Parts: sequence; structure tokens; C-alpha cells
Amino acid sequence: MILILDASMALAWLLDRKDPGEAALAGEALDVVRAAGAMVPALWFSEVSNALLLAERQRVITAQDSAI
Repeated sequence: MILILDASMALAWLLDRKDPGEAALAGEALDVVRAAGAMVPALWFSEVSNALLLAERQRVITAQDSAI
């Protein structure tokens, strides 16, 4: 089985989720990625970059956080 990772799931690892269910699913997905790897769609990099930039502008994260 190949996991196709979307930007929102990857961002859930960095940005706090208010819904405990979302946080739990993000943790489970991270375990799968660590164990088996994942593929991402071509737009993934652009979507993640844009979301990180918006989070920086809203002061949710710092530039150092998004440089990980």
C-alpha cells in the first residue's frame, strides 16, 4: 500500500489542530510515513510553502519553524 500524502496532513504535524481527532489522525499518518514512506502530488510543495508563509504572516509560526 502506498500512502499519498496531501498538504493538509503534513501541515497538521507542524500546526496545532484544535480537534483532538484530527491531531490523532495526523499522528497515525506520521507513524505510517515513518514506517513505509509516502508519495506526494506535484502541487504538494507549492501548497505547503503557501500555507507556511500564511502561518508566518499570521504569527502562528516563526520563519525558523517553517525552515525545518
